[in-house]
Amino acid sequence: MPQAIVLATSDMFQDFLPSLTPSARENLGRWLAFHLANTEYQWPKAYWDHWTPYAATAVGRNSRGEFIRVALHSMAASSSEGAVTVVEECLPPGSMLVPSVFLNHQEGATVAEEE
Repeated sequence: MPQAIVLATSDMFQDFLPSLTPSARENLGRWLAFHLANTEYQWPKAYWDHWTPYAATAVGRNSRGEFIRVALHSMAASSSEGAVTVVEECLPPGSMLVPSVFLNHQEGATVAEEE
């Protein structure tokens, strides 16, 4: 995994994601999903752990949680084995993000369609 991509994505997540429009967040989430699917789901466990509280909460909506959910749902939709592949190959064992992979997952749905 190129460290530059990890650092750039992390910085965007921390500093810029809340100011992006919903469609920009969705596109960024889909880009991350595409990237992870094409790099055999290589992503540092520490980042998943850091992102978990944003996506694992079902109370209210937040821009960072939506970004993570879009990425997870896009990975599940692009895999021939669906969400099982994301859970087994991408997320760390025992991750609290597992429910987020399945939560409100509709084949082909976008964030705008789910709102």
